[in-house]
Amino acid sequence: MRYDSCRGVYSGNNGRAAVDENLSIRGFSYLRSTFVDGTRQQAFNIDVNPEPYGLERIEVLRGAASVLYGSTQPGGIVNSVSRRPRAKPSGEVMVSGGSLDRLRLGFDVTDALDGEGKVAARLTGFLRNQDDLADTAFNNRRYIAPAISFFPREGTKITLLGSYQKDNFRLVPYLPADGTLRANPNGVIPRERFLGEPGLPDDNVETLGAKLIVRHEFSDNVVLNHVTGYRDYSRFTNYIFPLLDPGERVAERLIFPITTNANVWSTDTNVQIKGEWLGAQHNLLIGADYYQIRDRSVTEGATLDPAAANDLVEVLRETAAGGTALLISTHDIFRAKDAATLIGIMRQGRMVDLIDPASLSGQELDKLYLTHMTERAA
Repeated sequence: MRYDSCRGVYSGNNGRAAVDENLSIRGFSYLRSTFVDGTRQQAFNIDVNPEPYGLERIEVLRGAASVLYGSTQPGGIVNSVSRRPRAKPSGEVMVSGGSLDRLRLGFDVTDALDGEGKVAARLTGFLRNQDDLADTAFNNRRYIAPAISFFPREGTKITLLGSYQKDNFRLVPYLPADGTLRANPNGVIPRERFLGEPGLPDDNVETLGAKLIVRHEFSDNVVLNHVTGYRDYSRFTNYIFPLLDPGERVAERLIFPITTNANVWSTDTNVQIKGEWLGAQHNLLIGADYYQIRDRSVTEGATLDPAAANDLVEVLRETAAGGTALLISTHDIFRAKDAATLIGIMRQGRMVDLIDPASLSGQELDKLYLTHMTERAA
């Protein structure tokens, strides 16, 4: 998509994991520009990145396309066309490998299911296992796509498409500029350094789709096209943003786990009429489309602070030497006094006070906490 024939079209991965597609056409966003088999499948928080091995071709239409595809970006659209069943038997098996333990397996087979060629089926599958340059990171994919076509009469074709795709990966946080692009007094940060948290749940994207495509030729001059599609989408991603402290030695990591569940309904029907009227050739297109998305996203936030974690772990080790230690993080000072046997107050990622709750009243503890917070604000 970066060749001269597609000037003005940019396509690439948004980050190192090949699950977020970043597409723009003549400077316009991809949100309303990406189609799969003629129906819109992309929206905010839903990034449908179809497996290229399961595609028959990719169509690029630059410029306004609202007449053909409804409301779209004025820059143009990109339509990915899935592999369709064929009555002529054919098949292939693909195996490839490379660095970082990269392994790619794929197969594609199609044939007629009856002697007359009125029913044809196709099955496409793909598997990818691949590590990343960053330590402990990986990017795996599973894909399967069955399809069946019916040819009840000449000029009529009915196709049912199905697909299931699952991406399992570990999103790689960016490395700070100080230590990579710019100098850092503590040295250079290795490119292989993974600033995420291997103990967190793996990131994953799962999509399940089905589509009905109908084409019927009433005559050489009148053609009906219809497509209805449904896609169920789920995603869990840990977005981690590392921030260096003023000493440029410790990275405080902000984490935002995002869970998305969505489903998309889309349909498009059009009739093409060709004819000659008033001494001129005409091509008339009449159509209607409908698109519905239901998106349920939950975003959480937390801080993976190594400095505070080290201080707290040391305290836990000391208190656990003679028994069991339980750590509770809270901003409710009075509840902390009622429940805790030892209270630590943190400020800017450092332990600033360690208190025996039995030595202070609830009001005194609250006053001490506010004193530390006032110092931070000052």
